[in-house]
Amino acid sequence: MLNNEIIRPSNSQWSSPLHLATKKDGSYRPCGDYRQLNAQTIPDRYPIPRLEDFHQILKETKIFSKIDLFKAYFQIPIAEEHKCKTAIITPFGLYEFNVMSFGLKNAPATFQRFIHEVLRGLDFVFPYLDDILIASKSNQEHEIHLNLVLERLNTFGLRINISKSVLALEEIEFLGYLITRFPRFSSSDR
Repeated sequence: MLNNEIIRPSNSQWSSPLHLATKKDGSYRPCGDYRQLNAQTIPDRYPIPRLEDFHQILKETKIFSKIDLFKAYFQIPIAEEHKCKTAIITPFGLYEFNVMSFGLKNAPATFQRFIHEVLRGLDFVFPYLDDILIASKSNQEHEIHLNLVLERLNTFGLRINISKSVLALEEIEFLGYLITRFPRFSSSDR
């Protein structure tokens, strides 16, 4: 993380314990135990969307893609004056994040606001944090939609996790639901 400039050495008066959350694939996600910082943080009330909000847009769509963003939070820089607040205690000393860390109270709202800005005006996409659902009525339309989304992501310098992305399918799992032409929002095996 130090070599990738995700963190840097810190002299901050703030400090939080480091916590390693286990991911689905067995790897670890580093995050601070920011309970003290979060208790002092004014909450960002930016809404996290619900898939049901996208239901109308799914009408008559037949082709779906899901794009997963690569380490999405780490693609959002933290303002210089706030980096000191993200300081974490490690066996190697005190470090602070240069990019948004998991565990920060407003990280989900901050990222959702950002991805909404990136994809603003594209009514065929449903961004939910680091996952983006694209729904189209035909293969030809879907190719155009994919290109528009990829152009936007590229413009904002966002990287895609190819191994977790799936393209141009007639049914797709998204947020624990199987999205198909009919019926909509079938629960998948969770």
